[in-house]
Amino acid sequence: AALQAFDRDLAAWWAANALPSGTNLDLARHIFAWVTDPRGLNLSVRHNLPERNFDETIANLGGDCTEFTKVLMTLLRRAGFEAFPVWVGEDSRGDRVQHIATGLRVGGRTLLLDPIYGAFDAQHRQTVRLSDREFLAWHWNNRALDQWNVSAAAAQGLFQRALWMDPANPHILLNRGLWQRDARQDNAAARTDFEAALRADPRFSEAHYELGNMEYDAGRYREAATRYTQALALHAGDSRYRRNLILTQWRLGNLPEARRQLDLLVQQDPQAEGLARLRRLVGS
Repeated sequence: AALQAFDRDLAAWWAANALPSGTNLDLARHIFAWVTDPRGLNLSVRHNLPERNFDETIANLGGDCTEFTKVLMTLLRRAGFEAFPVWVGEDSRGDRVQHIATGLRVGGRTLLLDPIYGAFDAQHRQTVRLSDREFLAWHWNNRALDQWNVSAAAAQGLFQRALWMDPANPHILLNRGLWQRDARQDNAAARTDFEAALRADPRFSEAHYELGNMEYDAGRYREAATRYTQALALHAGDSRYRRNLILTQWRLGNLPEARRQLDLLVQQDPQAEGLARLRRLVGS
């Protein structure tokens, strides 16, 4: 029914504008607006919901970034556009995110359609074009996360499906590692996944950080300090990395270095979590 309504809307638009499909920026804007317009699909941004396919998203009148990308790609391609999923690692504000938007080639330009940010041409800073297969892997990853505390067997099967689709995706490997460690208490399997994530992307700071956390929890503070330092070298702006490095240096008795790192943390993020406790610990 949704696609039939879309076809009728397209026919009306073409009749009014007398332009061929897939060649006009105004048509792309019209489709982008139609998705959220009460006279169109009337979809709204809704976070923290189970991952949905196209039909489920339409039936439930909304979803998050992957749902909107499924809908936009379906409609834009149906209208003759070249549309594709795009991974966003750093958004237009400079924040690190795990986010999906819709890429569009029109009139010799590449645009980034992002209803979550309310932008027809979002200016995100770090993006990677995905294949449909890679995007489908994210769908199964999100389905697995939905099963985190519901069914271990279902989560495991869904992670396997995601990694079959995209076996070298460091983010999915990291997510499965977190699930192995935190939901299943299987530290060996978690370490295997975190290390696999680093083999897939040696510059993936999150994997260094989580390996550091495992070393810290095991009382191997020198190894933990090395991991946190590696994470900071790759992404100095993450206050979690520096905070945990401070705690590790304190555990090692390296108070001068702990205080130096604390001064850097205060400069970097005056509202960082746990500053008062860190000051008490290191005597700053």
